[in-house]
Amino acid sequence: MTFDPKHFLDLATILISDTKYCNEARCRTSISRAYYAAHLISRKKLELKGYSFSTDDKVHWKVIEGMIKENFVIGDMLKKLRKYRNDADYDLNKEITNYMTIYSKTLAEAVIEEANKI
Repeated sequence: MTFDPKHFLDLATILISDTKYCNEARCRTSISRAYYAAHLISRKKLELKGYSFSTDDKVHWKVIEGMIKENFVIGDMLKKLRKYRNDADYDLNKEITNYMTIYSKTLAEAVIEEANKI
């Protein structure tokens, strides 16, 4: 059975409002999961169109580039979402706000919706 990356977005949505966890941890994890939902769904849709991707760390930029070719606005949204994800996952000095978390979820939803149309 194949895992549906949309479940990452579902988890991000639940975490946004689940106050039993540390706010910063919730925000950082929600952003990360929202990004991966959008990234993995975009990658799959591009593969169905004939794109092929390696499994190294360059795959993130290659998917963004592919999405930009297919739909510039959505590709740019995925690029912004990746920046937020990198900040959330790697920059522990960066303040991660509730606004960034909700905006990341909104970006991911838009990317997924449009990726499903290509």
